Amino acid sequence: MNPEIATILDEDPDLSRTITEPRLGAARRECRAEIVEVPIGAWDAASALAPVRGGYGLLVLDGVLARRAGRRRRHGVELIGPGDLIRTEDAAADGATLPFAVTWRAVEGARLAVLDTGFVRRSAPYPEIGVRLMARATGRARNVLVHLAIAQHARIDARLWLALWHLADRFGRVTPDGVLLPLRLRTNCSPT
Repeated sequence: MNPEIATILDEDPDLSRTITEPRLGAARRECRAEIVEVPIGAWDAASALAPVRGGYGLLVLDGVLARRAGRRRRHGVELIGPGDLIRTEDAAADGATLPFAVTWRAVEGARLAVLDTGFVRRSAPYPEIGVRLMARATGRARNVLVHLAIAQHARIDARLWLALWHLADRFGRVTPDGVLLPLRLRTNCSPT
């Protein structure tokens, strides 16, 4: 079966927001990538990222993934969703001097765009795309910093309120009744 190929600037229009015509039409035609589907459950990120080495990484188009790192019974969880970029360095704790284990899980079925070296070459005439992807990578770092700040609050009700607020900002959908957060969370606030 042939892999699904998608026009990345149609899948994620924010990547092209600073590209103007007539370059936009050419960028849309050239910036296509293979799509990988990740079903709910455990995910082997290292295998999925192997073909991307030297490229930008995997761009989450839909769904939510959980990256869990730690040791023994102490772990941190990072939720990764639409617009986030997963780099090969994210797959494991390689290079870390701490004995941490890293595991991945699809909380929701996910669609990922493979932004490999071929995509890097095809998108090179459009540096605006690389700039947006860099912003996505630094955005993930900002989200981790927010999680660290939330964890510093002594009161559990404050931590819970701030964590849900942050999750609603990232993954929530505005409805007539308020913001809907369509994530299944356990009592320890890590994804199921």
